[in-house]
Amino acid sequence: MKMSDDLVSVVMPVFDRERLVAEALRSIVAQRHDALEIVVVDDGSSDATPEVVRAFDGPIRYVHQAHAGVAAARNRGLDEARGRWITFLDSDDVWLDGMLASALRHLTTPPNSPIVHGRAQIVRMSDAGGHRPRFRADTAALHRPLLGSMVFDRSCFEKVGRFDAALKRSEDIDWFARAEELGVEAQRVDEVWLLYRVHATNVTNDIPATTSSIVASVKRALDRRRGPRSS
Repeated sequence: MKMSDDLVSVVMPVFDRERLVAEALRSIVAQRHDALEIVVVDDGSSDATPEVVRAFDGPIRYVHQAHAGVAAARNRGLDEARGRWITFLDSDDVWLDGMLASALRHLTTPPNSPIVHGRAQIVRMSDAGGHRPRFRADTAALHRPLLGSMVFDRSCFEKVGRFDAALKRSEDIDWFARAEELGVEAQRVDEVWLLYRVHATNVTNDIPATTSSIVASVKRALDRRRGPRSS
Protein backbone atom coordinates (compact mmCIF):
# COMPACT_ATOMS: atom_id res chain seq x y z
CA MET A 1 0.00 0.00 0.00
CA LYS A 2 1.50 3.35 -1.08
CA MET A 3 1.91 5.90 1.70
CA SER A 4 1.15 9.61 1.28
CA ASP A 5 3.37 12.17 3.07
CA ASP A 6 0.51 14.70 3.28
CA LEU A 7 -2.30 12.37 4.28
CA VAL A 8 -3.62 12.16 7.84
CA SER A 9 -5.07 8.75 8.67
CA VAL A 10 -7.59 8.75 11.52
CA VAL A 11 -8.15 5.26 12.93
CA MET A 12 -11.46 4.78 14.73
CA PRO A 13 -12.24 1.43 16.38
CA VAL A 14 -15.94 1.04 17.03
CA PHE A 15 -18.13 -1.49 18.79
CA ASP A 16 -21.87 -0.91 19.34
CA ARG A 17 -21.76 2.90 19.32
CA GLU A 18 -24.80 3.76 17.17
CA ARG A 19 -25.75 6.76 19.35
CA LEU A 20 -22.31 8.39 19.62
CA VAL A 21 -20.23 7.51 16.55
CA ALA A 22 -21.77 10.13 14.23
CA GLU A 23 -20.70 12.99 16.52
CA ALA A 24 -17.18 11.58 16.65
CA LEU A 25 -17.06 11.42 12.85
CA ARG A 26 -18.43 14.94 12.51
CA SER A 27 -15.68 16.27 14.76
CA ILE A 28 -13.06 14.76 12.42
CA VAL A 29 -14.58 16.17 9.25
CA ALA A 30 -14.93 19.55 10.96
CA GLN A 31 -11.13 19.80 11.08
CA ARG A 32 -11.35 20.77 7.38
CA HIS A 33 -8.06 19.10 6.55
CA ASP A 34 -7.87 18.44 2.79
CA ALA A 35 -5.70 15.31 2.89
CA LEU A 36 -7.69 13.13 5.26
CA GLU A 37 -8.89 9.55 5.51
CA ILE A 38 -10.98 8.03 8.28
CA VAL A 39 -10.50 4.30 8.75
CA VAL A 40 -13.42 2.98 10.79
CA VAL A 41 -12.77 -0.54 12.05
CA ASP A 42 -16.01 -2.12 13.23
CA ASP A 43 -15.05 -4.72 15.82
CA GLY A 44 -18.14 -6.87 15.35
CA SER A 45 -20.96 -4.45 16.24
CA SER A 46 -24.41 -5.95 16.69
CA ASP A 47 -26.38 -2.70 16.70
CA ALA A 48 -26.96 -0.12 13.94
CA THR A 49 -23.36 1.14 14.00
CA PRO A 50 -22.61 -0.12 10.43
CA GLU A 51 -25.63 1.71 9.00
CA VAL A 52 -24.75 4.95 10.81
CA VAL A 53 -21.15 4.86 9.57
CA ARG A 54 -22.03 3.95 5.98
CA ALA A 55 -24.61 6.75 5.83
CA PHE A 56 -22.07 9.36 6.91
CA ASP A 57 -20.86 11.77 4.24
CA GLY A 58 -17.07 11.93 4.49
CA PRO A 59 -13.76 10.35 3.48
CA ILE A 60 -14.50 7.11 5.31
CA ARG A 61 -13.30 3.58 4.69
CA TYR A 62 -15.39 1.10 6.65
CA VAL A 63 -13.72 -2.17 7.65
CA HIS A 64 -15.53 -4.95 9.49
CA GLN A 65 -13.91 -7.69 11.54
CA ALA A 66 -15.05 -10.33 14.00
CA HIS A 67 -14.94 -9.09 17.57
CA ALA A 68 -11.30 -9.20 18.68
CA GLY A 69 -10.89 -6.23 21.02
CA VAL A 70 -9.83 -2.62 20.67
CA ALA A 71 -6.09 -3.35 20.31
CA ALA A 72 -6.72 -5.68 17.39
CA ALA A 73 -9.07 -3.11 15.83
CA ARG A 74 -6.45 -0.37 16.11
CA ASN A 75 -3.85 -2.68 14.58
CA ARG A 76 -6.19 -3.42 11.69
CA GLY A 77 -6.63 0.32 11.22
CA LEU A 78 -2.87 0.80 11.14
CA ASP A 79 -2.59 -1.88 8.48
CA GLU A 80 -5.25 -0.12 6.39
CA ALA A 81 -3.96 3.44 6.91
CA ARG A 82 -2.12 5.11 4.02
CA GLY A 83 -0.98 8.38 5.62
CA ARG A 84 2.31 9.45 7.08
CA TRP A 85 0.46 11.02 10.01
CA ILE A 86 -1.51 8.65 12.22
CA THR A 87 -4.04 9.51 14.88
CA PHE A 88 -6.81 7.74 16.75
CA LEU A 89 -10.23 8.78 17.93
CA ASP A 90 -12.50 6.55 19.97
CA SER A 91 -16.04 6.38 18.65
CA ASP A 92 -17.51 8.00 21.78
CA ASP A 93 -15.12 10.97 21.98
CA VAL A 94 -14.87 14.18 19.94
CA TRP A 95 -12.12 16.53 18.79
CA LEU A 96 -12.28 20.28 19.22
CA ASP A 97 -12.02 22.50 16.15
CA GLY A 98 -8.46 23.21 15.03
CA MET A 99 -6.97 20.13 16.68
CA LEU A 100 -5.42 18.66 13.53
CA ALA A 101 -4.09 21.96 12.21
CA SER A 102 -2.35 22.66 15.50
CA ALA A 103 -0.96 19.13 15.78
CA LEU A 104 0.47 19.15 12.25
CA ARG A 105 2.02 22.57 12.79
CA HIS A 106 3.87 21.26 15.84
CA LEU A 107 4.86 18.01 14.13
CA THR A 108 6.45 19.79 11.17
CA THR A 109 8.32 22.57 13.00
CA PRO A 110 11.24 22.30 15.48
CA PRO A 111 11.73 20.31 17.64
CA ASN A 112 9.96 17.98 15.13
CA SER A 113 9.04 15.39 17.75
CA PRO A 114 7.41 12.29 16.21
CA ILE A 115 4.50 12.52 18.65
CA VAL A 116 2.55 15.56 19.80
CA HIS A 117 -0.24 15.58 22.34
CA GLY A 118 -2.57 18.18 23.73
CA ARG A 119 -4.90 18.25 26.69
CA ALA A 120 -8.09 16.25 27.14
CA GLN A 121 -11.22 17.60 28.81
CA ILE A 122 -13.31 15.00 30.62
CA VAL A 123 -17.05 15.43 30.13
CA ARG A 124 -19.75 13.23 31.68
CA MET A 125 -23.09 12.25 30.24
CA SER A 126 -25.80 14.19 32.06
CA ASP A 127 -28.74 13.00 29.97
CA ALA A 128 -29.00 9.29 29.18
CA GLY A 129 -32.14 9.69 27.06
CA GLY A 130 -32.83 11.26 23.70
CA HIS A 131 -31.21 10.91 20.32
CA ARG A 132 -28.17 13.05 21.18
CA PRO A 133 -26.89 12.63 24.76
CA ARG A 134 -25.82 15.71 26.67
CA PHE A 135 -22.46 16.02 28.38
CA ARG A 136 -21.09 18.40 30.99
CA ALA A 137 -17.50 19.28 31.92
CA ASP A 138 -16.18 17.23 34.82
CA THR A 139 -12.64 18.34 35.69
CA ALA A 140 -9.84 20.55 34.53
CA ALA A 141 -8.26 19.46 31.25
CA LEU A 142 -5.79 16.60 31.62
CA HIS A 143 -2.30 16.65 30.19
CA ARG A 144 -1.56 12.95 30.21
CA PRO A 145 -1.14 10.74 27.13
CA LEU A 146 -4.46 9.71 25.63
CA LEU A 147 -4.53 8.33 22.10
CA GLY A 148 -7.33 10.67 21.07
CA SER A 149 -5.32 13.76 22.01
CA MET A 150 -2.19 12.65 20.10
CA VAL A 151 -0.91 12.61 16.53
CA PHE A 152 1.96 10.33 15.47
CA ASP A 153 4.48 10.12 12.70
CA ARG A 154 4.03 6.65 11.19
CA SER A 155 7.70 5.93 11.96
CA CYS A 156 6.71 5.57 15.64
CA PHE A 157 4.84 2.35 14.91
CA GLU A 158 7.64 1.08 12.70
CA LYS A 159 10.01 1.54 15.65
CA VAL A 160 7.80 0.54 18.59
CA GLY A 161 5.50 -1.95 16.87
CA ARG A 162 1.76 -2.46 17.11
CA PHE A 163 -0.56 -2.61 20.09
CA ASP A 164 -0.52 -5.86 22.00
CA ALA A 165 -3.74 -7.59 20.97
CA ALA A 166 -3.44 -9.97 23.93
CA LEU A 167 -4.32 -7.03 26.20
CA LYS A 168 -8.04 -6.32 26.37
CA ARG A 169 -7.43 -3.08 28.31
CA SER A 170 -4.50 -0.69 28.85
CA GLU A 171 -2.93 -1.58 25.51
CA ASP A 172 -2.19 2.13 25.10
CA ILE A 173 -0.30 2.27 28.40
CA ASP A 174 1.75 -0.73 27.32
CA TRP A 175 2.54 0.95 23.98
CA PHE A 176 3.53 4.25 25.64
CA ALA A 177 5.88 2.37 27.99
CA ARG A 178 7.58 0.62 25.07
CA ALA A 179 7.91 3.91 23.18
CA GLU A 180 9.52 5.59 26.19
CA GLU A 181 11.97 2.71 26.59
CA LEU A 182 13.02 3.14 22.96
CA GLY A 183 13.54 6.88 23.36
CA VAL A 184 10.60 8.02 21.22
CA GLU A 185 10.01 11.63 22.22
CA ALA A 186 6.65 13.36 22.56
CA GLN A 187 5.95 17.08 22.61
CA ARG A 188 3.23 18.47 24.86
CA VAL A 189 1.00 21.22 23.50
CA ASP A 190 -0.86 23.36 26.01
CA GLU A 191 -4.19 23.29 24.17
CA VAL A 192 -7.35 21.25 24.72
CA TRP A 193 -7.77 18.96 21.71
CA LEU A 194 -10.06 16.19 22.95
CA LEU A 195 -13.36 15.84 24.76
CA TYR A 196 -13.08 12.52 26.59
CA ARG A 197 -16.71 11.51 27.09
CA VAL A 198 -17.62 9.43 30.13
CA HIS A 199 -20.84 7.42 30.05
CA ALA A 200 -22.41 4.20 31.33
CA THR A 201 -20.92 1.92 28.68
CA ASN A 202 -17.27 3.00 28.91
CA VAL A 203 -15.00 -0.02 29.15
CA THR A 204 -13.08 1.73 31.94
CA ASN A 205 -16.18 1.62 34.16
CA ASP A 206 -15.12 -1.90 35.13
CA ILE A 207 -12.72 -0.59 37.77
CA PRO A 208 -11.29 -3.96 38.97
CA ALA A 209 -10.55 -5.14 35.43
CA THR A 210 -9.10 -1.78 34.41
CA THR A 211 -6.90 -1.60 37.53
CA SER A 212 -5.70 -5.15 36.97
CA SER A 213 -4.77 -4.42 33.36
CA ILE A 214 -2.86 -1.26 34.33
CA VAL A 215 -0.92 -3.19 36.97
CA ALA A 216 -0.13 -5.91 34.40
CA SER A 217 1.11 -3.31 31.89
CA VAL A 218 3.34 -1.67 34.50
CA LYS A 219 4.71 -5.07 35.54
CA ARG A 220 5.54 -5.86 31.90
CA ALA A 221 7.49 -2.62 31.64
CA LEU A 222 9.40 -3.31 34.86
CA ASP A 223 10.21 -6.86 33.72
CA ARG A 224 11.60 -5.55 30.42
CA ARG A 225 13.80 -3.04 32.23
CA ARG A 226 15.12 -5.68 34.61
CA GLY A 227 16.01 -7.91 31.67
CA PRO A 228 16.16 -11.72 31.63
CA ARG A 229 16.77 -13.38 34.97
CA SER A 230 19.92 -15.43 35.32
CA SER A 231 19.43 -19.08 36.26
